[in-house]
Amino acid sequence: QHLTASGSTAEAVRKILAEEGATRGETGLHRLIFAGLHEIDDPEVRQALAAMYRRFHGFIVGVLESQAGSAPKGDASQALPADLGAWALIALGSFTNVAHDLGVFTSATQKRFMTHAGVALAGVPKTKSPRRRKPAPARA
Repeated sequence: QHLTASGSTAEAVRKILAEEGATRGETGLHRLIFAGLHEIDDPEVRQALAAMYRRFHGFIVGVLESQAGSAPKGDASQALPADLGAWALIALGSFTNVAHDLGVFTSATQKRFMTHAGVALAGVPKTKSPRRRKPAPARA
């Protein structure tokens, strides 16, 4: 949804990360995945989890490559190749789920962490803050 509605891929990535930061862990679905990790001796469970992570990784790689391709010349500040950046974002999401469940992060910290760390890992160019004008000196 964000990818098609945003003016740029970088803006879409920022929106996705902000939304994920605001809602991370609310559904509890990550607990099913983590519970499945206890069953990886079962070949079917291992195969299903591996396939799920590969699909998710592939989706994120596509987004990151699109974002890198749409960056203005000289602004491709991607710190990691898309392949590694995708895995790093998956790890970031997993950690924020654990931090949420343990009460380590407040909601505000979770959102800030996901937004700032995610943007850095995704290689999204920083938005430029509007410069504040200094007030004109008072005239006597």
